[in-house]
Parts: sequence; structure tokens; C-alpha cells
Amino acid sequence: MGHKKEKSLLERALAKEEINLAEYSLEEVKKVIEDLVELQLNKIHREEIIRLQDAMIMASEKVKKILQSEK
Repeated sequence: MGHKKEKSLLERALAKEEINLAEYSLEEVKKVIEDLVELQLNKIHREEIIRLQDAMIMASEKVKKILQSEK
């Protein structure tokens, strides 16, 4: 009843635990590598979106200032 579920290979990799890959099949290792790459790409895309949003806000503020100065 108090049996703790063992962490998945992905959870262990994300926790930066030492992993003996010989304990896992080639398919399991391949899947974890694919998952890690996807997570990294998603992180990069989120960061790019945030930078673009910040640039849009700054551009909008500049346009407002220009329009106000032309009045």
C-alpha cells in the first residue's frame, strides 16, 4: 500500500540523476531523447514569443508617443 512509484527515465533525466542507460532499452532511451529535445524546443519557442511580445509593447509605446507629439 505504501509502495512508492519508481520515477520514469524522463523524470530521472530532468532531475539530473545519475542514470545507468544499460538498464533501459534502446527504444526507451530514444523516446527520452526525443522528449527532452521537444521540451527544449518548447522552452525556446516560449522565450521567443515573450521577446516578440516585449518588442510589440515597446513599438506600441513609441507609436503612441509619436502620435501624441504630432497633435
